[in-house]
Order: sequence, then structure tokens, then C-alpha cells
Amino acid sequence: MGTTIERIREACKERGIAVSTLEKDLGYSNGYLNPKKAKDVSGTRLVEIANYLGVTVAYLLGEEEKATVQEDDDLIAIRDALKENPAFRALFEASVGVPASRLYEAAAQLARYKEEQN
Repeated sequence: MGTTIERIREACKERGIAVSTLEKDLGYSNGYLNPKKAKDVSGTRLVEIANYLGVTVAYLLGEEEKATVQEDDDLIAIRDALKENPAFRALFEASVGVPASRLYEAAAQLARYKEEQN
């Protein structure tokens, strides 16, 4: 594949994430990752984008051919929970494409519901 910007855009596409959503969620200006305008992405932002997309910085820089998913203990636990519990999967699927701020609101509502049940 091509440039860092192209790799970021391709990783977004593979994950079903609009580039504009990534830009908004990370607080970047609209069009920040436009290949016609963008010349370079700072190291700090590369790390943020890699974490957001679940890939390595080396992949985004073209140093790895395949998008290696970063797996840490939290990601492994989340993956296992999604596999084992259909209700978690339903929540996850319903949350795809929802802005982060709305997801935090939903999480707060679930926490209140949990407290009420105790």
C-alpha cells in the first residue's frame, strides 16, 4: 500500500469507521487526514490513531505489511466477553458509529441501572 495517510484510511475502511469519525473522536480538524491536503502526521497523532484503530504504528508507517492488531490484556478480555455473551455483542454492535460522548452517556445510564439493582 502507499502513504501513511492511505494506510490510515484503508484501516478505517476495513474496520467500518468513517475517517471523519476518527478525526472527530480524536479531536482533529475535519479533513486532517485528507490525502490531498495532509503532508505528514505527527508521531503523537500516529500513536493515537494506531491505538484508535487497534494497529501498530509500524503498520501505519509502512514498516509492516499486515495490520497487526495490538493485543493487550484489556483487548483480550473484551474480545472474549464479546464471543461468550450475546448481550455484550448486541451492545457492541448497536454502539458502532455512535459518537464517543453518547457512548459515555449510555455507560453512565447502565451504571445507574446497575446501582438501582443492588
